[in-house]
Amino acid sequence: QRSAAKIYKVPFSTLSDRMAGRTYSLDTKANTNVQQKLIKLEEKVFIRNILDMDSREFAPRLADVEDMASFILVSREGGGETRRQALGSSICTTTTGPRDAF
Repeated sequence: QRSAAKIYKVPFSTLSDRMAGRTYSLDTKANTNVQQKLIKLEEKVFIRNILDMDSREFAPRLADVEDMASFILVSREGGGETRRQALGSSICTTTTGPRDAF
C-alpha cells in the first residue's frame, strides 16, 4: 500500500482510509448542517414517483409530497411516531441539491 501511495502521490493515510471504506469529507453532502432523512435510493425512487405522477398529468400537491416522504420514513424507521413527527419540518422547504429533475 505504501508503494501505491507513492506512485499516485497521495498520503498513505488517505489511501488506507479509502480502502477501509471511509468517505472523504468533500465526497459527502456539501451542506452538512442540513440533516438528510432519505437515503440516495429512497430519494431517487421518491423523485421518480413524483415525475411519473406529473407525466400522467397528476402533479402532486405539497401535502402529497410530504405524505409520501413521511410514509417512507415511518416505514423504514418503524416506531410509534406519526408520519408528521418522522418528517419534521417541511421537506419541500428543506430539500437541498439540484432541482433539475423537477
